[in-house]
Amino acid sequence: VTTIVLTEGAASQDPTPTPTHTPPPPAPSTNLETIPVRINVGGSQYTDPSGNVWKADFGATGGSTDNQAAGRTITGTTMGALYQDERWGSFSYRIPITKGTYKVRLHFAEIYNGCATAGCRVFNAQAEGAAWLTNYDIVAKVGANKAVVEEKTITLNDDALDLNFTGVTGSAQLTAIEVLNTDTVTPTPTPDPTPTV
Repeated sequence: VTTIVLTEGAASQDPTPTPTHTPPPPAPSTNLETIPVRINVGGSQYTDPSGNVWKADFGATGGSTDNQAAGRTITGTTMGALYQDERWGSFSYRIPITKGTYKVRLHFAEIYNGCATAGCRVFNAQAEGAAWLTNYDIVAKVGANKAVVEEKTITLNDDALDLNFTGVTGSAQLTAIEVLNTDTVTPTPTPDPTPTV
């Protein structure tokens, strides 16, 4: 018996040709999420005041999570707890849903006290490989510890929504994701209570 040891990159010494085999196409995923999909990025399952259930964080690659704003007041929203945790760094999300057209909402709040000034955190967001938010600065837009939501209609050509977040200055950041039917009505934001003097 002759034993032939191959090193990486060496040509095969097997005299018998290997038949070409084309693998079957991948089977449709049986684990697709049902619309609406709501994700509490960086946190556990959460039920908002309207009774909507936000799933615990899933589908992410990269970045780090924390709940550094736990117990802190987040203005501009009735769902303060949703914005008290986050994912930050450079990261991506892949959410398995049936191909089609959806309304996608990204939720943000600058909850890191070390970045409470404009220009400290600037980042980009992509959806399905295309630019969505460029040089996005939460504090420049709304200030610190205040919720802001960005919305876009996105068409998927496969059974997954791909979102990517990369820092320009500092790290990217995100607190929640929603994927909704395109006919979902956007609620009127609740105004902040008038401060007392």
